[in-house]
Parts: sequence; C-alpha cells; structure tokens
Amino acid sequence: MKIHFNHVFGKITKMDIQYTPVYATVEPHEVEHALGTGWVKLYWDDENNPTDLWQQIRSTRINLNEYKASKNHRKTLKQEIHVAVKPYAEADKDKIQTLYNEYLAYKKFDSWDKPTPASTLFEYSYEGQLIGFTLCEEHKHSMESVIFAWNYKHPQLRLGQFSLLHEMLYAKNKKLRYLYLSAGYEVASKYKADYKGFEWWTGSKWSRDKDLYRKSCDADSRIQTIRDLADYETNWMKSANLDN
Repeated sequence: MKIHFNHVFGKITKMDIQYTPVYATVEPHEVEHALGTGWVKLYWDDENNPTDLWQQIRSTRINLNEYKASKNHRKTLKQEIHVAVKPYAEADKDKIQTLYNEYLAYKKFDSWDKPTPASTLFEYSYEGQLIGFTLCEEHKHSMESVIFAWNYKHPQLRLGQFSLLHEMLYAKNKKLRYLYLSAGYEVASKYKADYKGFEWWTGSKWSRDKDLYRKSCDADSRIQTIRDLADYETNWMKSANLDN
C-alpha cells in the first residue's frame, strides 16, 4: 500500500488548521487490510473517470459475530419484498441504470452518474417491479456495501432498513466477519449506529462509542465555516482519545 497526502489548504496565522485529503493505492492482496484500517475504494474521480485510488474516511461496519436480529428486525424482514442475489455481471444494466437515475433525481444528487461496479447485486422487487438494489463487494472475510439506491415509490416499505437487514443476515450466514457500510458523516448516517455490532473508524482505531459517533455526525451537519471546524477539531480529538 502506498499512501498519498494532498496538502491542499491550510491556515497558521489566525487559526491552525490544515485540509489534507489522504489517498492510497492498494494491491489486491491488501484489500481486506485496507478495509480494516478505514480505507474505501473510490472507483470514480470527481469527473466520473475510473480510478484505482482509495480514500481514508470515517468508515463504518457491523461486527457480524455480535449482530442478532431483534423482534422488530424479524418483523421488517417478513414484508412481501422479493430479493434476488446474483453476480453483477448477470444484471440487466439498463434496468439498473434507469432505477439509479430515478434515485439520483429524487435525492437531487448531481454526481455519480452511473452505479459503481461490484461483484454482487441484490435486487429488491415489490408487486413485480424492481424498486431498489444494492451493489456489494464480497471478500474472504467480509463484505462491503458499495452503493444502495431505490425509487421511493413505496416509502412505507422502508427499503433502506429492509435491505440492510437482509444483507447483514446474508453475510452472517456466509460466515463473514464484517459488513462494511462505507462512510459515516452527517445526520443522515446516524441510523447506522442503531444496530448491534456497530463500529466506526476514528482514524486510528475502531470504536464502539455510539454516542461520540452520533455527536460527530451532528457536528458534520452543524459546522458551516472554517472557524467552526477549527474550534471543533480540538474538542473532537480529546473526545476520541486519539492518544490511547
């Protein structure tokens, strides 16, 4: 693994803060080690060109040895949603792209104009119609959820929760240890801490401190200026106890 530090921006006069995105190039035999130390593959650059770079993030995962479906989770999984699991190479790419476009339009996202490729496709259908999908990468000891999308035409189904529960049980039944859930930023990512076995990457260790994770997500959404960030950084480092 080769690590790249991009020293993009900084201030040292009226405040001490640096913006240094960290990337890496990862060899095939290093993939699970990279996932286990907070890295995630980018797949596309800012101009939607393919890239092999990985990025250091506040990664999240479920320790599947500790996860057990609750009564409410089992009830959610009883919904009449049809699930098909297949290699992504066998997918109807036009159908997936159409649904993905609906998802982008609904969320008002203006990036990632095509789904990220992956090894395994989970298709979710309701009343005979494809309503959502998840693309995952399966590894020897873990699985990573690369992208999830759905069209929100049946919001009562809460497909986001249904799909995650299904994928956790799928990975657990395959005796995998972790399901990686990608980045955990802003209020929209707080739900990930609702599951038993949740862990998040502080930058130096995997933490089970759900309160600090949720507070960090709140701060992501609250912070608006560089001054806000500079003031928050010191307190966050103390809370995360990075020296230990």
